[in-house]
Amino acid sequence: MILLASGFSVDVTTVKCDGASYRVSSKKVFVNDIIIPVIIGVNPPEREEKQRVVVNIVLYEETSKSGPTTASASPNYPKIISRIAKDIEASSYLTLERFVMQVVCSACLSSEKIHTVSARAQKPSALSFAQSSGVEITRKRESLL
Repeated sequence: MILLASGFSVDVTTVKCDGASYRVSSKKVFVNDIIIPVIIGVNPPEREEKQRVVVNIVLYEETSKSGPTTASASPNYPKIISRIAKDIEASSYLTLERFVMQVVCSACLSSEKIHTVSARAQKPSALSFAQSSGVEITRKRESLL
């Protein structure tokens, strides 16, 4: 599913430990512009056909406080994004807020390594005189448990 996004990037910050070794102090994963077809809205025409919704997700990963970080310790992001997209496509939502909250919950609870998620969704066809309507929500994993 990440292949269907317009961008995927990782922002890693490292700090020097002792001598020549470094450890990852923070890691953010960006998945940009995933286009998901979904039934969303309260008006009857919105409930008939799936609409294009553009989703951007930022996942904040928990990092080790000591020792080097290995790639195998990272969550499987393609699998996580694919599962979120499949779950969403199979559902319908009355509001964009509920839709985004579902994305955030699914992403946060998909791996214990993910401690915070921000998701933004936009409906390009929602308003006549604007590019899109949108909602952004950020939640910490602990607030969802």
